[in-house]
Amino acid sequence: MTVSSDLGGPKASAGRPAPRFGPPLSALALIALVLILLLPSGITSALARTRQPKPEAPPPGELRFSRQSSFSPSSGLALDACWLGDQHLLVLSLGPGGAELLKAGLQPSASEVLVSSEILSQVCPPALHDRLRLQLSPGGHYLALQWFTDNGQRQLALLSLGVPAPALDMAAAAQPQPAADPPPADPPLTAAKKANNAVLELGVLAASGKPVQDAAAGAAEPGSAPVDAAVIPAPASWPQPDFAALSPADVHLVQLALPAGMQVGTLLFSPDDRYLVLAHDGFREGSDCSLLALDLQAGRQLWRLSPADLNFIHAMWWNSAVEHQGFAVSAEVHNGQFQAGPGIARFDLERMQWEFSPEQGNLLLYGEAPWGSAAAYQSAPKAAAPYHIKFSPRGGEPSQQKGSLLLNSEPVDLELLPDSGYALLVNRVEASEKQLWQFNLYNAKRYLVDGDCRRCELRPDGRLLVVGGQANELRVYQLTRPGQS
Repeated sequence: MTVSSDLGGPKASAGRPAPRFGPPLSALALIALVLILLLPSGITSALARTRQPKPEAPPPGELRFSRQSSFSPSSGLALDACWLGDQHLLVLSLGPGGAELLKAGLQPSASEVLVSSEILSQVCPPALHDRLRLQLSPGGHYLALQWFTDNGQRQLALLSLGVPAPALDMAAAAQPQPAADPPPADPPLTAAKKANNAVLELGVLAASGKPVQDAAAGAAEPGSAPVDAAVIPAPASWPQPDFAALSPADVHLVQLALPAGMQVGTLLFSPDDRYLVLAHDGFREGSDCSLLALDLQAGRQLWRLSPADLNFIHAMWWNSAVEHQGFAVSAEVHNGQFQAGPGIARFDLERMQWEFSPEQGNLLLYGEAPWGSAAAYQSAPKAAAPYHIKFSPRGGEPSQQKGSLLLNSEPVDLELLPDSGYALLVNRVEASEKQLWQFNLYNAKRYLVDGDCRRCELRPDGRLLVVGGQANELRVYQLTRPGQS
């Protein structure tokens, strides 16, 4: 089954680019164009927002997202935001004095500074605060901050919320073996290489900015016990942090010294916050590590892979289809060779094995849910549409079989809802303009949820957070199913 969907972005057809201009402009149209060009940028931005399509209400019988509330930070620009429990948001706000991390209620007046701009400047230079982006782990115990420098170098800092920051033994670990034909084990790390191993230093972000406790500097010796490992409980037993009571004293800094030359392009937390997987940006040269897996519970490096093993890693996701803890990535390079197209590498963390499946098409995004899976691809040059989605249900009605959906604009984020066949898709309309759509993959029905979406995050209770791109606004939607009021 193949169906086509127009998401309102730039269109293209097989072998022919989308037309850039329509019929000749009339005199009135030319005058209007000149006036728009002469208007102040703020007015033109407002006009651009008014041209965005309005969300269309789905008909009865379909899921729908209804806006509940919206607000803007009272003292700055919302660079990024995410859910912090069920009643709070974590907001990265940029003001005149720099960026700060706020714990905000769902009302604009209820906010508290968790990390001030002065302390945040110890992690990221003030001049680069506007480039900060955040990613909270599923259990809420860790927060990753990423940014890039003026010369394009990617940077990463890690914070822990309400739990002790782990100190990791970064000595050489057993290397994961390909499931089919295991290669010889890598030689032990030399003393020179140990100096490039990642080291985590424990410290509390206090008002003075000085850590109240520091772990020993340098990499731990092979076989030594990780610092403070005994006081780190298993994440499976960790209760979710009490976000309502979370204060600045509960925010711990984990300064991560990555392997030499490694620049993290993508990172992935396990659902229980035990594991953290870091993938190097393959377009940046100079790293002998392309994939680094950390066991935050045991306090150690789990393994690392070299660029010859895997490189140019793009999509990463936790693999719920395997019996043991594991994850999967799409990669263009395997065994030192560029593949005809990105393949899929699947990792079993408990068995310390991984396998690589060659060319899976030009995979961009992947999502899983109990009802099945879906993936977004870039199409071949002469295909009917530049992008497409393939979906595969796990059983169900005869009409709910695997199929594909054609897309006319670039998909940049994909999340499957727990309801069978439904997905949220963010597409790029222009360089800085993205839209959020609700899809029924079975019948290709799609409805615009939000026309100005930099990023979104869905909670298990059906509440959806949207961070505006053109507008400095945070919006909260509620998912309503058929039969619900």
